[in-house]
Formats: sequence, C-alpha cells, structure tokens
Amino acid sequence: MKPKHTPKAPGFFSVFLMTVMVTVEMLTLALFWLLQLSVPVLLIIGSVMVMADTVIFRMVFSKNPSLLRLRRLTATLSSLLVTAVSLAGCVTVVMLSSTVNAMFGSSDLTGSTPVTTPETPDTQPFAVYLSGSDSRGSTLTKSRSDVNIIAVADPVGRQLLLVNTPRDYYVANPAGSGAGDKLAHCGLYGTDNSRQALVNLYGVPIAYAAQINFKGFETLIDALGGVTIVSDTAFTTTMGGYRIQKGENTLSGAQALAFARERSRVSGGDVTRGKNQMKLIAALMAQVSPATLIANYREILGSLEGMFVTDMPLSTITRLMTACLPDLNEWQVFSLSVTGTDGTDYNYSSGCSAYVMYPDADSVRHAADLMQRVLRGEAISQEDVDNAPS
Repeated sequence: MKPKHTPKAPGFFSVFLMTVMVTVEMLTLALFWLLQLSVPVLLIIGSVMVMADTVIFRMVFSKNPSLLRLRRLTATLSSLLVTAVSLAGCVTVVMLSSTVNAMFGSSDLTGSTPVTTPETPDTQPFAVYLSGSDSRGSTLTKSRSDVNIIAVADPVGRQLLLVNTPRDYYVANPAGSGAGDKLAHCGLYGTDNSRQALVNLYGVPIAYAAQINFKGFETLIDALGGVTIVSDTAFTTTMGGYRIQKGENTLSGAQALAFARERSRVSGGDVTRGKNQMKLIAALMAQVSPATLIANYREILGSLEGMFVTDMPLSTITRLMTACLPDLNEWQVFSLSVTGTDGTDYNYSSGCSAYVMYPDADSVRHAADLMQRVLRGEAISQEDVDNAPS
C-alpha cells in the first residue's frame, strides 16, 4: 500500500509574500484613516482585503495535493497583485499629500482674528468666506479681492446661501484701525483681513476662508470639463471678446472667467457681476459628482496647486465630501447680493479719494438675518431671499 502524499509546507518565499501583503494592506488602511475616510468606506475596503487574503491563504496553506503547485503559483501572483494595488494607493496618497497639505489648513489665511469652527462640520451649519484674488500668476500673492462671497452651508438641511458683497463696498478696514476703504483693498493686507471686514459688516461668524486666483479658477473649470450656466442677458465679454447668449451656455475655463469678471457690459455693473459669480458656483455644484471627481482628481488637484488655499483642515473637507458629495446636486442653493449707492470717498489703502459704493443698511441687515437663520439650522425659501427691503 502506497503511503499518502504529504504536501510540503509553504516555503519561505510564500510566507514572506504573505507578510509583505498584509503589512502593505495595513499601511494603506492607516493612511486612509489619517485622511479621515468615513467608517463605512474603511469597512468596505478592509472587507475586500480580508476576502482576498482568505482566498490566497487557503491556496498557500492547502494540504490537498491536487493541483497544489498551480494553486500556490496563483496565490503568489495574486499576493503580488494585491500588494501592488495597495502599494499604489499608498504611493498616490503620499505623492498628493504635499500638494493637498499646501492647499488645506493653510496658516496663511489665519490671522489674529478669533475664529470659532464647528466641532462636526458635516452636521453643523457654518460659513465660509470665498475670496477671488486678482493675482494672475500661477502662485497666490496678497492682492485685491475682486470676489467676496460668503457661503453659509447647512449640511443637515441641505441648504446653501451665497451672499455677494460688491468689491467697491465702503467698509471699515481692520488693517487701518477701522478707516474707510474699498472691500477689495482689504485683501491687500491678507485674506483674514477681508474676512474680518465682512464679520464686522454683517455681525456673522465666518468659520473658514478660501481663496483662488484667476488662473486657478480658469484651470479648475477646464479640469472639470467646462461648466454650463444660464445667463439672464446676452453680451460680449470685455476680456476675450466671448459671446454669451441669453439662456444656456457651456463655457470653457477662459470663457467662464470672462463671464465671471464682466461688469461694464451688463446692466447692474458690479452687483450683476456678483450674481453671475454665484451662478457659476451653483452650476458647478449641480454638475459635480463623485464619478467626476474620481475620474479627474489628478487634473483637479494639479489645476489648483499654488493657486488655491483654505484654512479649512483636510479632515474637515474629507468629512464634508463623504457626507454631502453623493447628493450635492440636490442641495437648495439661494443667492443674493447686497446693494448700495455710488459715491466718492477717502480710501485708507491708497490715501486718496476714489469711487466707492456706500452700503445700504437695510440690504445688509436682510443678508445678515438670512445668514443667521441658516446658521441656526432654520429652513429658508426663495421668497425669504426675494423679500428684501425696497
């Protein structure tokens, strides 16, 4: 009677590969955890890894002599593949971390202003100051802030209120101990200085600030494949001579920038320009999806490098994207622009008189009231937004 075949125990190389595979998998999960991915996502990734490991381990440590060599060869190749995929994830995270860390949690936007941030931004309303710098290079520098929008978000109620403040609004410049100046000029002393000027104007806490320059805005739109907006009027842009039709327009980055900056060829001037800028934000929210971000994440991050910064921590961004991105296009987006009267007055930054827009007190109070309501988690309607004092 022939003795039964006793398979050899797995060799050193097989055990070594298994150890490397599990180590790389654990490192991958740790990096994703540091990025503050949600628990369900981590569980899904971990479960897939465990299932793959179970299949590979069974092939390697099987004692069934049937096709044993083939199974162990398959297990070796599978372990190499799993290790390569996990390692690729680690390398990608490490390569992007320097770019991402330079954008998020920037101390450049945080000055002496005490800022209260929400403990759970994915469940608590908060406000963000969105600044558009007029610097045109591939690197952000301290410059005038031509775009000044306060975005108040309620993640639970799925509401976003955008409030535009015209660049020529005559406000107290914190850098000048409250001396009068154009809001745009406050940016010459830093984004935090502009944020404080708006906090003083509206009496509303602004938790975060974000700034992008003209070049960054243009390249971001191109990275997203363009943007479709609806224009209230037809006009030809001063910058680039692009023809904007009344109704729907699909714009490239350069066209979108020209549309957003136009004020001399549209009725309403700077107020209309602010409304068009808010139209672009709403349009981007409506068309951005998880699939779009995943497919174009390298292009998107590359388009923003050096041209976008925010003091919102990366962990907060991750939590918000996980909680809100799947249904971002279902949010209710409201927008309004405060108004004022034309005039000429002394500007602290220039030391001389220039054109300014004097704030309309009722318009400012109306905007401040709506922002406070959203921050309290109250639902607002388009009728509330339109019911501005005349």
